[in-house]
Amino acid sequence: MDKRVIFAVAGSGKTTLIIDNLNLESKFLLVTYTTNNVHNLRTGILKKFGYFPDNVKLYSYYSFLYGFCYRPFLHSALGTKGINYEQNPFKFAKKNERKYFIDKSNRLYSSRIAKLIIEQDVAKEVVARIGRYYDFLFIDEIQDFAGNDFNLLKEISKANLNQLYVGDFF
Repeated sequence: MDKRVIFAVAGSGKTTLIIDNLNLESKFLLVTYTTNNVHNLRTGILKKFGYFPDNVKLYSYYSFLYGFCYRPFLHSALGTKGINYEQNPFKFAKKNERKYFIDKSNRLYSSRIAKLIIEQDVAKEVVARIGRYYDFLFIDEIQDFAGNDFNLLKEISKANLNQLYVGDFF
């Protein structure tokens, strides 16, 4: 099992490195912070294979966080209906109050989803789920992760599979 972090200047080929490491035999999970880079990765994968292979799953970070990490473990218990990307107006709410994580329309505040996963103690289940379904985890734009999102990634890095994290120097 290989786990690596690579920091390099913008334009040095980090995203290309991810695409070059894809094959048709292994199962790959690719997560990138921005939807723009989802497009770049998708375009590169289509260029490499001529189609988008079934063994490659590509997510933007919040799609991964909500769909892969949150929904299977907490969605039915909390009854939420999506993500709110606005700032939570309840800055001083307590973690045990619903409004700390969820707005009046039952949407999760994007900036607190990772914290909710950690607080509800399901990060280990997320790690196990990743290891069960994939052979490789590639995370692009690692420099954009901070706070609770970074803490969740530290937990995910414990997964028993090959991992590559790439990002720009700041």
